[in-house]
Amino acid sequence: SALFGYNGGGHVVNNGTIHAALTSGTATIATPLTTSLTNLTMAAGTETVSLTDGGTLSGTLTVPSGTIFSLDGGAMALNGATFSGAGLTRFNGAPVTLTGTTTVNTLFGFSGGTISGAGNLALTGQTTWSNGKIELTGTTTSSGALTVTGSNTSQLYGSFTNSGTLTIPTSDSLELENSAVLTNAFGGTIDLAGSGSALFGYNGGGHVVNNGTINAALTSGTTTIATPLTNDASGVINLGTATLAASRGFANSGTVNIGYQTFTVTGGLTLTSKGTLAFDVGASAHGTLTSSTPTKVGGHVTIALASGYIPSVGTAVTLITTTGPKSGSFIVDSTQAIGSTNDGWKMSTKGKRVTITVRPLSDVAGSVTAPATATQTVPFTVNSSVSNNGPEAANSAAVTLSLPSSIAVSGSLPTGC
Repeated sequence: SALFGYNGGGHVVNNGTIHAALTSGTATIATPLTTSLTNLTMAAGTETVSLTDGGTLSGTLTVPSGTIFSLDGGAMALNGATFSGAGLTRFNGAPVTLTGTTTVNTLFGFSGGTISGAGNLALTGQTTWSNGKIELTGTTTSSGALTVTGSNTSQLYGSFTNSGTLTIPTSDSLELENSAVLTNAFGGTIDLAGSGSALFGYNGGGHVVNNGTINAALTSGTTTIATPLTNDASGVINLGTATLAASRGFANSGTVNIGYQTFTVTGGLTLTSKGTLAFDVGASAHGTLTSSTPTKVGGHVTIALASGYIPSVGTAVTLITTTGPKSGSFIVDSTQAIGSTNDGWKMSTKGKRVTITVRPLSDVAGSVTAPATATQTVPFTVNSSVSNNGPEAANSAAVTLSLPSSIAVSGSLPTGC
């Protein structure tokens, strides 16, 4: 069934009710449609309602399970529209302009065209973005499961906040244009799910700000964030089992779990005093961070040893290597005990490397000398000495002289005894 505008003519203005696609198949409105979506009804089934010549929509549409509501062509204006139900809402090539807030609670497929305007877009359900541009001056939010497919075919302008799960599969990418900012909110997850997965800043554009979790390369290979990356205090980045390349600069105030993998940074590396880098170290492998740009180091470094591995004194591991100028130092966690031994990691940030070496920790020894016998009322002397044989400072030491209970000591003991 169709409403068809010959040679682009015609216009349908609905103030009553349109019952669309009461059976299976496709119902097409091929002329501009102006209606409140509340006055457009779709029956459950397998039908598709296709708008191919644009129009103006507002109000709320229920898209039943198994059905598709598709904007397939023509300039479409959405004025505070809401799409609800268990079906699929699809933007399939039509240029769509938003005013107010458009909310998509259904399944959502964005497979081409442009979403623009001063309005906001709120995605709450499962979304697949395979092509097209989002270039709103308002905000875009996603609180459901969003999957971006295609290589640089999905392009973001403006502000996008993810509080759900954003997945970029193997060899796919999301392209950030100009001043676009992708914020991964606290509780949100970005899964760069395989080799070739990428967040890509076109011509140096874009910025990724992480307050949630980024899982980089859940399988093998290399995944890339080719736009400035800021990991804020609540942010966590997990390298999984592959290599992460941050090729436009990285600033860390959160936690980066490097594990046994390689984290490569170009474009500037800043490790603030609030951040933590976590490395795994084994007998034959360890994690590394490499930077070919100016590097500011600071913050915490934590070491997790492979099960059963106890490195011997003198074992040295280089965790961070930079070929550019380096400044700063790690101000905390510079020494960590190894198991139940009295050995620990001593950190050095000399030159262009950050190296950890197994060294004995503070090793306090003491000795006491006293006469074998003493005569009542006759003074005697006890000598004690304390030494620290390890490289680390000791906070305190205690010397205790025990006497039999039958001996009473009169007078005061020396200070410190």
